Amino acid sequence: MSDVIYKKIGGMNLCIIINNTFYEEFIHKFLIYNTTNSIDVQCKIKISFIEKKQKEPKLDLEMYSKIELMNACYYYNRNLEEYYVEGFGFSGNINVVKQEVHWFVYEMIEPRSLFHLLILDPVSLISPYYDLLIGHGAVIRENNEVHVIFGQSGAGKSTISRLISNQYEDMNKISDDTFAFSIEGETIKVIPFNTGEGYIKSALNINIEEIENKKNRMIIENEKKVYVIDEPDSITNSLRLRKSYFLKKDISVKDTEITELNITGHLKALLEFHTSIPSLYTKKKFMLWKLVSNYSHGYLIRYKKLCNIKKLGEVMRWNHEK
Repeated sequence: MSDVIYKKIGGMNLCIIINNTFYEEFIHKFLIYNTTNSIDVQCKIKISFIEKKQKEPKLDLEMYSKIELMNACYYYNRNLEEYYVEGFGFSGNINVVKQEVHWFVYEMIEPRSLFHLLILDPVSLISPYYDLLIGHGAVIRENNEVHVIFGQSGAGKSTISRLISNQYEDMNKISDDTFAFSIEGETIKVIPFNTGEGYIKSALNINIEEIENKKNRMIIENEKKVYVIDEPDSITNSLRLRKSYFLKKDISVKDTEITELNITGHLKALLEFHTSIPSLYTKKKFMLWKLVSNYSHGYLIRYKKLCNIKKLGEVMRWNHEK
């Protein structure tokens, strides 16, 4: 029996159909907004777990263009209306025009990876139609506004967002990894996804048993990291974007250097952190990123080993230090 999950990202309603109850709780926690009307669904994602021997026969892909990502290979033709995807333990089809996605999964996938690969990746191809952008970064709440911290893997966005949240009373980290920008006129709203806070195992300093026993928390574990997920009870609406920060580790600097970006520099930084495969909405996606740069402030943060949080707070004029 399949579980049917109705969720909302801005103006986009999702119907996720999955025949594996193990993932239901995870998806509910990852996507925190339910749809107001389960009948009004624009995008449908179906995830079918099947035996490996039942694997769907491959298509003739000689006439398709191909782009290889870290965890999957996307095949697409000139009209960019449909994609065939192959990954480790899964394959599928994405129809952008019909907004229908069908995955076949042959191996168990770690829930967080399943969420990114099989839900957010196809959604990112369709979302510009709804004036939405999927972003990769940490989100810090300050009253009714948010700051977003971008950084390549290992740049320190999780560590820095945690330190800011710990040091400043009015700053509260609400997402560690992923969010959506909703473009509403001249206002940029941020929709956080609850994908968990990652702790590197080699530097782990938390008591796993203690966390497992705490209410509304769960552990997701892979080879390199342990993720701690909280129930985001305090988040009921999307929040306005205030500032974006781009982290760069730079051995040439002595202390943390903070530079405010002009509109062009801000747009360039946003695009550098969000390259993606071609789609029907590539042009519109570029225009949406341009609006983000027009209607918010961007800062480049360069540091040698660890960002000087106190200096960052002084430049940003954050108050109420703990």
